Amino acid sequence: LHTARRNLDLEVRLIDDLLDVTRISRNRLVLTHERVDIHLIVRDVVDMLNAEIRRRDIIVSTVFDAPNPLVIGDPVRLRQVFWNLLGNAIKFTDARGTVTIVTAPGPAGSVQITVSDTGIGMDRELIASINAQDDIARHTPIQSSTGLGLGLAICRGVISAHGGELRAISSGKGRGSTFIVQLPIARHVGDVDQPAASPRSAHDQQTGK
Repeated sequence: LHTARRNLDLEVRLIDDLLDVTRISRNRLVLTHERVDIHLIVRDVVDMLNAEIRRRDIIVSTVFDAPNPLVIGDPVRLRQVFWNLLGNAIKFTDARGTVTIVTAPGPAGSVQITVSDTGIGMDRELIASINAQDDIARHTPIQSSTGLGLGLAICRGVISAHGGELRAISSGKGRGSTFIVQLPIARHVGDVDQPAASPRSAHDQQTGK
């Protein structure tokens, strides 16, 4: 029963991913628009993955240096993006490795969120596939036991739909990976209802110990 339930969960996730890729490739992804605090999104995702962080004995640190973490976007979809990015970082990092999430001011009025790990790294071909800007449906860069590896393609599509950008960098296999998300900050306070902003924390850490 446990195996059947696990396989069913994987199939449901795969179907959801395929549907998301179809929506993105046809420009039919529906987003809500509200004022979202990226710091709160990151904290939520770390909390969601805390059991896996502890199980794998990974140290996850957050450094919140963005003075304005507010964007206009869909909080559910943004959680999906950072759940994928952090989940991959944890999955491909060995025990006692580290994952660091840093927010900072980005170029041209954006907030930049960087997810870095000390894991298996990526070669040039994989990086080029992740960063490709053409047909999203043709790019499924990470093959894994969880399906076709559509997560990063979906992340890029969701971030693009928010007017942002997702890039991957790595010094090579065995040398860790870094994913950089840039999102335009919210400029007009009166446009959307504003939730309570999170207090700025320069070194707010969550560890797997």
